[in-house]
Amino acid sequence: MTDNTHSNSLSPSCDDYTVVKEGSVHIRFPKGEVFYNPVQQFNRDLSISVIRTFSDIYLSERKKRNLDGLTILEALSATGLRSIRYAKELPKIVRIYANDLDPSAVETIKRNVKLNSEDASHIINIIQPIQGDANASMHRLKYEGQQLDVIDLDPYGSAAPFIDSAVQSIADGGLLCVTCTDLAVLCATHPETCFAKYGGLPVRGDVCHEASHSNSSAILNAGYAVSGSHCEPLAIKTTAPVSLLWKIMQVMVQRRLFLK
Repeated sequence: MTDNTHSNSLSPSCDDYTVVKEGSVHIRFPKGEVFYNPVQQFNRDLSISVIRTFSDIYLSERKKRNLDGLTILEALSATGLRSIRYAKELPKIVRIYANDLDPSAVETIKRNVKLNSEDASHIINIIQPIQGDANASMHRLKYEGQQLDVIDLDPYGSAAPFIDSAVQSIADGGLLCVTCTDLAVLCATHPETCFAKYGGLPVRGDVCHEASHSNSSAILNAGYAVSGSHCEPLAIKTTAPVSLLWKIMQVMVQRRLFLK
């Protein structure tokens, strides 16, 4: 009787839970407790396509290191939707760390992993939910010897506070996926805040969104300059918030050369 009661509390018809299906994944989370942005579905679809292409080239270049697959960190995971989609829809994934600061979000991630393991049991061994500050978790994983081939930053607002830690923690030649959703700051509504966060001033007018890419790229390049490393950015304007997916240009060019 107890088990049935627990099952009903998580059923799709329960008024206390929101049910979402996206890609090959279905998730449930308590209403008002965990953040979910449906507009970002295109962003997640695009990330999956990019990581799939990146994986082929990245792993082929590192055969001598005997890498079996990618290790991914989603630093701000919320519901775990992105991590679960990565685990189910991408090949050659060794480990995915789904991190969130909120303990209730981590519990939601665990429930959603278990829910989706019914038709994909392997994801339980791939996804590792962890609770902690995003910056602290990135540094901790690095110093524990974990090679983070892909780091995904999709915060609520600016990604600027997480750039330094991500740049220092990502593996050499890795892929850094960054989303900035503070368009009000990047598009001239709050110029003083934009300068404080991104080190540049927004531009008013028809080109404000294009200028926002420049400001986002500037702070990301500054992060790499501090570490003495190098990045190759490409900004993509969609109906979703600003998304910066690193090394796309190089990956796509190399992919075309490979196909030829």
